[in-house]
Amino acid sequence: MGGFSDVFLVKADGWGYYRGVSLTLKKNWDEKTGVMGNVTYSKARDTGSFERGTYTSANSNFSSELGASLTPDPQDPGSNYGYGDSDRRWVANVVAYFPMKWGIDGSVRWLYQSGLPRSAYLGTDSNGDGMQNHFAAGHTRNDMRQPGFTQLDIRLSRAFPIYKKIQIEGIVDLYNALNNADFSVRSPNGYIVSNAEYAQLATVSKDRTRELQLGIRLKF
Repeated sequence: MGGFSDVFLVKADGWGYYRGVSLTLKKNWDEKTGVMGNVTYSKARDTGSFERGTYTSANSNFSSELGASLTPDPQDPGSNYGYGDSDRRWVANVVAYFPMKWGIDGSVRWLYQSGLPRSAYLGTDSNGDGMQNHFAAGHTRNDMRQPGFTQLDIRLSRAFPIYKKIQIEGIVDLYNALNNADFSVRSPNGYIVSNAEYAQLATVSKDRTRELQLGIRLKF
């Protein structure tokens, strides 16, 4: 019928769940010496993470004039059920603190995070609905994983008495002391199975490079 353009199907509901278990162990020898460890195992699944609706017009970079949607079938959002975009299966922290020479206190923190999920896409409109966000054969949403990440943080601090109970504490924090890179798959080409850059690790998070922080704290 003439006089009509695209017809958009939009559905703004969804569902999901998060389940996890956490274990913490702690040992203190005195007020300045101790160690604590924590490990969490969890699963998060939903029908669409961070989406505002199931829009039916998407470009090759999975965006549309109404927003971004990764729902292949907007008439059946439940078919998009899979691991949530923020699902990290394992997270572990170990923190140790101890006194050093010349009144300096030290602490170290080791962090491990398993990789976030990712999907494998065809990158073509396989069913003629105008979208290019269909999963590759044999894959479901977020059934693959990005690399994991580890980080070592170091803190040195020393308190200087000023008057009675008043102290000034100098603090030196070194985050990601080993400068480990937090890699992820190149977007969008790294998600498309037919692309030569599929699954290539080329993106590094700039928020997790080595960082030195100096601080002063007044204690009273």
